[in-house]
Amino acid sequence: MEVLARRAQLEATAAAVAGLEARCVAVLTAAPTLAIPQVRALGEVPTEPAALAAYEAKLDAVSRALAQAHAAYAGALAAREEALGLAGALLAEAATTRLTGAAAGDLAALTRLVGEAGAATPTDVRRAGALVAALQAYLTTTRSSIPPTTRKA
Repeated sequence: MEVLARRAQLEATAAAVAGLEARCVAVLTAAPTLAIPQVRALGEVPTEPAALAAYEAKLDAVSRALAQAHAAYAGALAAREEALGLAGALLAEAATTRLTGAAAGDLAALTRLVGEAGAATPTDVRRAGALVAALQAYLTTTRSSIPPTTRKA
């Protein structure tokens, strides 16, 4: 790939990664904190062969840094979406689960906490994930301890 085209591609990639970063900061309490390289900081593309080779090496380093930042920001957003998706499924399951006594109170408290954690923006993914895991475990445990005739379909 020609150096000018590669530089333009990296500038576009940097802008896209900056957009991911902004989204993470807006929706996550603990967004990754990686620097996004500024391709323009490399200066103009040199014309001398030795300087051009050094410039291409810098473009390689920028490309690697952008890939790392992209993976971190995209991964953080994906973890949030996964936690929220599982929360939604478990909340739907909890809505059809009928318990009595203390178990009903426990389930109500867990579903309230999961719902609040999922609705919060920015989202604390670690807290939401822990609450989702607790709800999932509670539903699994109660499902296995409720006689089939008292379960609501």
